[in-house]
Amino acid sequence: MRPDRKRLFLRVGAVAVFGLAWAAARADAVAPEIIIPIGDPPPSAYRALLKMANVGKDDVVCDLGCGDGQIVIMAVKEFGAKKGIGIDLDPERIKECKENAAFHGVTDKVVWIQGSIFDQSLKEVGVVHAWLLPNVNPMVRSMLFRDLKPGSRVVSMSFDMGDWKPDAVSHPKMVYNKVAYLYIMPASVGGTWEWTMKDTPCRAALEQEFQFFKGTVTLGGREPAHITGQSLKGAEIAFSTTLKLDGQDAKATYRGTVEGNTIKGTQDVAGAKLDWTATRKPADVTGTWQITALPAAKKLGGVLTIEKKEGGVLAASYALDSDRKTIPANLFVWGPCVRFEIPTNAASVDFKGVLAEGTGKGVVDCEGWTTEPTWTARRVTDGKGEKP
Repeated sequence: MRPDRKRLFLRVGAVAVFGLAWAAARADAVAPEIIIPIGDPPPSAYRALLKMANVGKDDVVCDLGCGDGQIVIMAVKEFGAKKGIGIDLDPERIKECKENAAFHGVTDKVVWIQGSIFDQSLKEVGVVHAWLLPNVNPMVRSMLFRDLKPGSRVVSMSFDMGDWKPDAVSHPKMVYNKVAYLYIMPASVGGTWEWTMKDTPCRAALEQEFQFFKGTVTLGGREPAHITGQSLKGAEIAFSTTLKLDGQDAKATYRGTVEGNTIKGTQDVAGAKLDWTATRKPADVTGTWQITALPAAKKLGGVLTIEKKEGGVLAASYALDSDRKTIPANLFVWGPCVRFEIPTNAASVDFKGVLAEGTGKGVVDCEGWTTEPTWTARRVTDGKGEKP
């Protein structure tokens, strides 16, 4: 904002939700857009968020619902970000952004986009500012996981990202509600990883949801051992387990960097440190899946369709068995581990589990439920529409 202006107006960001499952399938979703009125914070609040995200010269910073463009301008001018992007539905706010960028002399380093945040690609972005209302923040999560690379950061003031837990929480006095959240985009590590240790075949079977994972390590033909001390920060993974070697317990620690379907790092087994390269078995979740949910969620059974779109992007839709009406579903994929969220008139219902080798299983979660019914899946057709 220009320093000579008084902050007597509200920061209003607007984001369109045309075609968005969370709104389109709700019986009360009649408005074509969501307006987010938020009091304009002081520059110190934005400065605290940019520091929290550790913004530097190699970052592209994007503000979802950018208002007057303050944080985008500050990112490139004060923090040296190589590029700033602001997105807002309101043409008046975009006009104001351009005026403010010219005033601060950063026009050549910023891009302003008038339109829905859900229609944009964030593939070049390394830092996202998502200061949206509590009911809007969960809507953007699947977009963030779709586009952002491991290690990218997301910061939000006042409101969190639902059950995607933050990697860090701070309490700057200058931000609204005195709370700010930092999320670090995790690599995909779900699935079966294989490697050798002194000619002995090893395998790790990992189940993932957001930055959390659990699983087992199997050494040769021995019994699987549960992992402990697991950590996933961006592309950096670490976990430990206790293996049986020559009849004795041996502590094993694995640390590495995830690069697609490969992990490279070190394995420390019983004090002996060795190079570690693990490769993930291919997993294909595309196709149509018949979902059966039991016992309490029987009415939520249906057909899940996962398609590969342009650029390799995966998209999902769901048709309840009861009415066969197809609706979009928010989708997260970590190898064979999936989470798909379908809207109902009351709330979002989350299916969490694994799809692998023609079958699947998991649990169903919905706010207010005291139990988590189970679900199973059977692949009806593959990604090419052919029966398996």
